[in-house]
Amino acid sequence: EEEAKKFGAHEFISLNDTAQMKRHLASFDFILSTVPANIDWSSISNLLRPKGMLCTVGSLSSEIKLPVFQLLVGRRAVSASNIASRPTITEMLRLAADKGIRPKIELFPLSEVNRAIEKLRNNQVKYRAVLQMS
Repeated sequence: EEEAKKFGAHEFISLNDTAQMKRHLASFDFILSTVPANIDWSSISNLLRPKGMLCTVGSLSSEIKLPVFQLLVGRRAVSASNIASRPTITEMLRLAADKGIRPKIELFPLSEVNRAIEKLRNNQVKYRAVLQMS
């Protein structure tokens, strides 16, 4: 929660806090999931308003399991994307620049590419590893 707020989150909801989850039922138009993990998708979809959209951009290691009834009753939708169009990427970068949003990275000189790969394999890079050319 602390880290999310440092990144600019106005509010934080723990998926493990049932009281928080109940307070936020049907309160989101759009939920973007960037995690490559299997989570309780049914509970997440209950947070969507009617006609809400759940979009995942994380590379999932398992299936998204949702009761179809939840989607039908709320006219909710699920989508996924592995990359955006050039205009969408440009718009996203412009928004990030306008709002001062900066990525959290760990920088490696190109000469340390093997160390960077080893850290990735050992799940020791928290957000993103970036190789620096010079």
